[in-house]
Amino acid sequence: MKEEPDYSKLKLRNGKLSTKAKDFHDSKSILEKVFKDLSLDEKIQDFEIMKSWKSFSAERSSKSIANNTFAHRITKDRKLIIGVKSAIIANELQFQKAKLEKNFIVYIKDLSRKISGISFELRS
Repeated sequence: MKEEPDYSKLKLRNGKLSTKAKDFHDSKSILEKVFKDLSLDEKIQDFEIMKSWKSFSAERSSKSIANNTFAHRITKDRKLIIGVKSAIIANELQFQKAKLEKNFIVYIKDLSRKISGISFELRS
């Protein structure tokens, strides 16, 4: 059975209910519950994976790949879709896909959510 909240500390001032600021719920716990209910924590972690692509491509690959690719989305089967701005770069990436995929999965190993692979799509 749920405990009833303690309403004894509420006061009526100028026609409005008020209480001392320290009596409010901890905002962090409320936000964590809302994030969990809306699955926002998972979406934030997916966004961190997508942000990691830019730093990974800048550090571990050529400048042309870093400048012409961007993380587009993560699919339901947990594949990271990389948008490629140039057909020539997209073709080059297909040859390097296995190596890039393996290295990127190692690169994000500290994040709690994982991806199953990488796919490249031509995007402008």
